[in-house]
Amino acid sequence: MVDTAIVTSFNGDTRELEDDTAARRRPELPEYVTVTLAEMQQFPSPGTQRALKAETGVDYLAMVGPNADSADRTQTQIWVHLRKRIPNLRWEDCAEISMEIAGADAGAVDPTLLAGSVLSPASADSGD
Repeated sequence: MVDTAIVTSFNGDTRELEDDTAARRRPELPEYVTVTLAEMQQFPSPGTQRALKAETGVDYLAMVGPNADSADRTQTQIWVHLRKRIPNLRWEDCAEISMEIAGADAGAVDPTLLAGSVLSPASADSGD
């Protein structure tokens, strides 16, 4: 069933238009996602990083770096992971989704140490 709204155009014609709230409805979200350690250590694409900044007002590294709030770090990893399948996903949609880390040693991973695994770009001055 399509939601509709009746609108009147400038010339007085009335017609039904599809209500765009249907397109903005919250997508079906999982209770948890499984993310690999390798995926968590990858930088997202520049487009994904820009989309995250547009969503949150905060740069990717500020969201996952060593000074980041652990909840923001986790939620950002979930958002980056799910955005591949759900392009119109909002950052706040991921607030109640849990994350597990897949892999042989995933059980031994301390989530607070993951921030230290994010490599910083080489220095423009020294090349290091």
